[in-house]
Amino acid sequence: MKLFVKGLPLHKDMEIEDILGKPMKAIDIFSGAIRYIKEHLLNVLNDPDREDQLSVKPDTDIRWVLTVPAIWNDLSKKFMREAAANAGIPDHMLLLALEPEAASLYCKRELGTDTIPIGCRYLVLDLGGGTADITCHEVNTDGTLKELHPPTGGDFGGTNVDNAFMNVLVRIFGADIIKQFKQQCMNGYWS
Repeated sequence: MKLFVKGLPLHKDMEIEDILGKPMKAIDIFSGAIRYIKEHLLNVLNDPDREDQLSVKPDTDIRWVLTVPAIWNDLSKKFMREAAANAGIPDHMLLLALEPEAASLYCKRELGTDTIPIGCRYLVLDLGGGTADITCHEVNTDGTLKELHPPTGGDFGGTNVDNAFMNVLVRIFGADIIKQFKQQCMNGYWS
C-alpha cells in the first residue's frame, strides 16, 4: 500500500519505513524480495538432487507473473516493473496481473469448467492485507472470461484494521510504551 498514495507521484527514491521506523528505499525492498523469490525458484528447479531436475534459463524459459492490486495506478505498476528489472527479470518475460483477475482465473480452474456454466456471472472479492479488490466476470461460450465491470476496490484491507487497533493501544498506553514494546519484544508485537 505504500505505493498507492492518492494524488502523489511515485519516484525511484521513494522511501518506506521498516517496522521500527528506519527509512529504506522502496525500490530496493521490492527488488530484493522479487530477487529472493526468483533465485529460490531457480535453485529448486535446477537442484541436481531432484529427480525431475530442470535446466531453465530465467531470461527465456520462464514467464514471470507478478500480481498487483487492482487500484494501483500506472505509476505504481511501472515501479513494480522497475523493481523486477532490478531483480534480473527481463521486461519481455514479465506480466503484471491484477490480483482479483488472477484469483478469478484460479477459482475457475479449480472449480472446473463444468462447475461454472456458460453465461454465469460472478464477483471475486479479494480481501488482502492492504487492499480490497473486486472484479465481476461472465463465462463466455468458449469458456473464457469477460470482464463486466472494470476492477475496483480500495485501501481498506487488513492492515487498516491492524493500524486502527494499534491506535487504540497508543491511546491506552501511550506511543512511547508501544515503541519500547516493539523494540524489545518484536515477537510479542507481531502476535
